[in-house]
Amino acid sequence: MEKFMVIDRVENYIYGDKVVGRTIYDKGGNKQNIKKGQGGALEKRWDELDAGAGKAIKLEMSEYQGHPFVANFEWVESKFVEQAQRQVEDKSLDTKNRSVCLSYAKDLVIAGKVNLGQIFEWSDKLHNYILGGEDVSNKVSTEKAGRDTGEGLGQGDREGGDFDEEWWLKALETLNNKAWVAGQLKLLGIKVQKGQSFTEVIKTMDSSKRALFQNDIKVALVYKEKTE
Repeated sequence: MEKFMVIDRVENYIYGDKVVGRTIYDKGGNKQNIKKGQGGALEKRWDELDAGAGKAIKLEMSEYQGHPFVANFEWVESKFVEQAQRQVEDKSLDTKNRSVCLSYAKDLVIAGKVNLGQIFEWSDKLHNYILGGEDVSNKVSTEKAGRDTGEGLGQGDREGGDFDEEWWLKALETLNNKAWVAGQLKLLGIKVQKGQSFTEVIKTMDSSKRALFQNDIKVALVYKEKTE
């Protein structure tokens, strides 16, 4: 089995009081231990790992008594760096999205809108919705959320990450909660300057942060409709 990573940092892998390998980390916090290898073959290459930050690596994984380990590794071309980075970003985004959806599902239970036994069902429904799936129910839909502005909200920014100002204007108007929006932007490390509109700030955001924030907005709109 092969595993790709983009190395963010490398640390000594210590067992007891001895250095027995290297631990490599990616930006998503995933890690992999690389020990000495058969006949010490990998130990001879630890210095390569020490200088590997920013590089993409292909790990050849094997297994012993149900425990996976690195049997060998090789450095890969730059195109694989981009592929591996996208995998890390996608995984981080998915984890964040699922956490947000579960939090809102809990709030729906607390508000008495859904039963406790439905919490994971609703979390999955919300997650499916922000990924572009069908509306979560007949009672909660983007069409209903968009009636205040005359149209359904659709799925957000255009394909390719282009900023869709019309979508954002409708979404923010429908949500109608400036304090919440400002708070969420602050959590992302973004400060709204005096005189700036939210859409001006959002337009200048890094595309990955905007994607995170957009999913927050989508779930918030569903929650708003469900609880009103």
